[in-house]
Amino acid sequence: MGMKSQTMTPETEFLSRVTVRLIVDEERDRFDALLEEKHYLKSARIGGQSLRYVAEADGQWVALLTFSGAAPHTKARELKIRWTPRQRARRLCWVVNNSRFLVLPERQRYPNLASRVLALGLKRVNADWQEHWGHAVILVESYVDESQYRGTCYRACGFQAVGL
Repeated sequence: MGMKSQTMTPETEFLSRVTVRLIVDEERDRFDALLEEKHYLKSARIGGQSLRYVAEADGQWVALLTFSGAAPHTKARELKIRWTPRQRARRLCWVVNNSRFLVLPERQRYPNLASRVLALGLKRVNADWQEHWGHAVILVESYVDESQYRGTCYRACGFQAVGL
């Protein structure tokens, strides 16, 4: 009995080659310039503890991700996880914010690229955060400007909408 040949779609084949890694110091200027030029917030300024990731396919940058410390007070988050103010003060360091996410415009022809990149970033962030900042990540949050985006890649990666 012969093996059934499995042919991949062009998108599936492309997505299988996507990797996510932390940027190196020499890439910081390029990374920040792309965020300032192409991200809708037009800013690469990220305060406090943070990590910057680049997604690549065949050595070409296809997306940028940053994770940083969580917002100190978010009513919807506090209602969802039900931490008391005292618990929040002790535990907020374990929450990180996906503060920037940019799929580079020339790569947007792949509908599932954003969820692939986000999933790969989420798989890494806990270990990388522990290595760089000395503690675990137990929750990742993000904010979606619903006037511009639907947040589909976040839902595909298991995020729950908890409020506006």
